[in-house]
Amino acid sequence: MKFSIRMLLAVTLLIALVIVLVRAYSSLAYEDAKLQQTIAQTETLKARLSVYSLSFEQVQQYQADELKVASAIHDRAVSHFRDLQEQYRVIKPKDDDTFSCRLVPELDSDDPGYSRVTYRLHVPKNRKVWLKSCVTRPGVYGYHLRSTKDFPEVLRVASISPAGPFETQLEPGFHTLTLRYSRSDQADGLVSLLLDEAILYQASLSSESFRYSGASYTSPRTQYDLGKDQLLPWLVSLRLKKEVPGQTSEDVESTHFWLDDKSSAYEPFPSSVDSE
Repeated sequence: MKFSIRMLLAVTLLIALVIVLVRAYSSLAYEDAKLQQTIAQTETLKARLSVYSLSFEQVQQYQADELKVASAIHDRAVSHFRDLQEQYRVIKPKDDDTFSCRLVPELDSDDPGYSRVTYRLHVPKNRKVWLKSCVTRPGVYGYHLRSTKDFPEVLRVASISPAGPFETQLEPGFHTLTLRYSRSDQADGLVSLLLDEAILYQASLSSESFRYSGASYTSPRTQYDLGKDQLLPWLVSLRLKKEVPGQTSEDVESTHFWLDDKSSAYEPFPSSVDSE
């Protein structure tokens, strides 16, 4: 049998097409197999993810439950503290000549960024009680302020303004006295003296380089009674430091608050003048 050239070309073209189709089919089958494998892997990952998601939700729920327990413990502790705080506010007067006071505990969380020192006082009818403040150089302590012989030099121009010295006479009866001052990590440098929740004195520092480095204060946890022949107490001293970059900070001044039986002829606290 003889084949023409045209027929041979047609057969050759047909064979080439078959080869192309076979290769395309093989490639398609391979890609389909890869797709099926990818789908299977995706389903596996979905299953694992659902397990992990469930575990994460369980962890979240556990954390939420623990937070509720901690919050309940905190609330009970604060409630118990408030009860104790009220007990510390109670003072039983002795007689008409005896001054009484005690320290009232405070929570730092009540006033973020500030420290508070609070006293409950009772001024008797037959005794004059003066509340005083002044600024001195460092190294002055409570007993210096109650001594007429060794009383320290008072600074009338200082890093805190107004510097004083100031005084006011306390009326007979019960009083709450609170000193509120910014902590060493705060730049505002505010200090406030509150008498029966009203601001009696408020001052600020002249520069952000000055900070309060700490406080010393008398701390009678139980009722502290002082008869007419006993000196009234020094209350609080705030130490003031100056921070200089690259140098060790040092205390440069101290602000003091104390009680006395006699007037020192100081100016009245600024708010006392404003209220008159």
